[in-house]
Amino acid sequence: MLKEPDNSWGEDTKGIWSGLMGYLQREEVDMSTIVVPTASRLKAAKFFRAYPTDHVTIVSLKPQPLPRHLAFIRPFSRTVWVLVMISVVVWGVMLWLIQRMWSQVTGGPDIRVDTALLYSLGSLLEVHPKVPTSATSGQVMVGWWLVYCLVIYTGFESELISHLTVNKGRTRPPETLEDLVNADGWKWGIDAWIWTGVPLEYFTRHKDKVVVEIYKKLEVIEAHKGLKKILRNGYSLLAVTNYITVEASSYYGDGHGNIPFFITKKSVTMFSFFAWGFR
Repeated sequence: MLKEPDNSWGEDTKGIWSGLMGYLQREEVDMSTIVVPTASRLKAAKFFRAYPTDHVTIVSLKPQPLPRHLAFIRPFSRTVWVLVMISVVVWGVMLWLIQRMWSQVTGGPDIRVDTALLYSLGSLLEVHPKVPTSATSGQVMVGWWLVYCLVIYTGFESELISHLTVNKGRTRPPETLEDLVNADGWKWGIDAWIWTGVPLEYFTRHKDKVVVEIYKKLEVIEAHKGLKKILRNGYSLLAVTNYITVEASSYYGDGHGNIPFFITKKSVTMFSFFAWGFR
């Protein structure tokens, strides 16, 4: 029995294989342990009897409680908050301009720009300050602004209750490659022992934009080091499902079999099946 050269399944260099597949191609061995057949490997060896494969999964920290002091900003996304603040400023400036033009034409009282801005903000916060304009056009603007504030406040209140009472008070770990790419400031790696053969081909030859982006920032790391980085949050590890489950349970499981890691069931399919290799 021979060990794979360089602990590698083998790489295809212009039809010449290294590693375990090189042994089969050069007929230096009669058969090998189970490997994953691919189009290029079928040219170098024969395969017999298919076995179901394990899949690559994403391992992250289990959902954690979100900071309570930030609960009041969670109902709206960052974009919505920015748009709301812009609307407060724009409406306040427009009210100030209308009242100023009305004052110059009729000689009526003028208002300061800070008064208009504070009124727009106070109305949104349901403080109900005194209406700062006596112009008809300004009062129409105030009426529509109060309707706008009612819609915003109602939506905010209902979403806040939902976040605090249902199941939105916890972080959401990434479950797919798309989730990893879309997560702000997130980092990821892949278990070093599988970073040969099919997984390597999958990432280096794939044309999908998400897979290409994953490959650009992919860190090759040993499983036990990857699990330690996951505990610090903001990190995920790509690993073979059964192997990483045993690894995590062995070193981080409690007496009840609980582990602090979330192993997604939405696996990344890289392997078709396993089979015995023959020369």
